Amino acid sequence: GLHVTQGQIDRRENLLQNQYGLAAVYNFGSNQLGLLNYSSLWGRSLETLGSRHLHMSSIYHKFQTGAWKLSGEYAFDYQGKYAIQSGLLYTPGKIKIGIGYRYFSPQLFGDMSSTIRHYSGRLKNEKGINLGLAFTLPAEIKFTGYIDFFSRVAPPNNGSPPPLGKESLVQLYKNFNSSYKIWLKYKQMYEIFHSDANFCSLKKQFKLKSHLEITHYLDLITRFIYNNLQTGNNEQNGLAISNSLEIDLNPINIIFGSSNFYTDSYESRVYLYEPGIPLRFNLPVLYGTGRRYFFTINYRINEIFLLYFVCSYAEQRKINQNKWNRKKLFELQLEINL
Repeated sequence: GLHVTQGQIDRRENLLQNQYGLAAVYNFGSNQLGLLNYSSLWGRSLETLGSRHLHMSSIYHKFQTGAWKLSGEYAFDYQGKYAIQSGLLYTPGKIKIGIGYRYFSPQLFGDMSSTIRHYSGRLKNEKGINLGLAFTLPAEIKFTGYIDFFSRVAPPNNGSPPPLGKESLVQLYKNFNSSYKIWLKYKQMYEIFHSDANFCSLKKQFKLKSHLEITHYLDLITRFIYNNLQTGNNEQNGLAISNSLEIDLNPINIIFGSSNFYTDSYESRVYLYEPGIPLRFNLPVLYGTGRRYFFTINYRINEIFLLYFVCSYAEQRKINQNKWNRKKLFELQLEINL
């Protein structure tokens, strides 16, 4: 149950991964040129990659003049598959305006590019263009937003046109006297799927996060998510709320809290952040009806050793299921900073 993403599923039987890389960056003024080459070797073949080996190289650039900045990276593997990521940013004063373009050739496996792709899973191929805007409103309210147009590069096996869609987001952020912060986010995604019967889906998501500093040592963090999914005449909903208290007792940091959730279906599932082991997928998939409790301790032993302890308890009743499923999880990690 811990292997959620396709990348985690690929690696669940692999206990060994060796990675070697070499990077070089040349700076001249406010500009940069860079080269990257790395190789990965897993203990056994990855299902998505179809091999134990991965070799990638890329060229990076950043050119800046006045308020304009052009940056990008061009990557390719030893089989000739390639990817392009390029962006142009204009910052006249307190306003930021950007446009970006990406292209991933069919069947390209890039294990370091998931954050800039819309599609995940087995087919690592897509193209897209996005526009972004950021500025400050009156009362020091910060506004950010973007719209992204995307599509698959290769059509599905039935030969019909590839799916496509657009995603838009608007976010507001306000800091009240450094003791209370609030984020409001609305995201909407519209997709068109071509199959035996063409259909469209519209997904709306509202997020709220608040951070209240009760004292210098105690913080209250609240997260709320509501999803609405419309496919044809079918409408599905999902929501979740989480509250956590963070206690800073330097060199010990303690976080404990709970989450409650309800969704009509798996398609309206919610991903809600939960404190846990660093560099892990700390976004549990919440669907059906249930609740979660979590408790974490981070102990800075000294400048070299940092100890993490995490325990969680979950009760979940899945869709169309009468019985409750219960799960306990205990994790321990020692971080060594050399």
